[in-house]
Amino acid sequence: MAIVINEKNAEFIKKYIPNPEKILEATTVRNALVAFSDWLDMNPDCWENNGYDYNSLGRKAQKIYDDILYDNVYANTKEALN
Repeated sequence: MAIVINEKNAEFIKKYIPNPEKILEATTVRNALVAFSDWLDMNPDCWENNGYDYNSLGRKAQKIYDDILYDNVYANTKEALN
């Protein structure tokens, strides 16, 4: 079973992330998020010069990471609504 990634987020992944299939074809949410996080953490194009803050691209990427987590875990959990 594939994980849920909306069209807009899939386009970002295809455009910016090498080997996007590691995320788009992941069979578990954890595998997708680990692959995404590895790219985000190691990509200097996502960070301000200080190395601690995201720039615009990094903020977009973090939003997509959050979307994947929410759409696949929290949106399907009753406890997330409480």
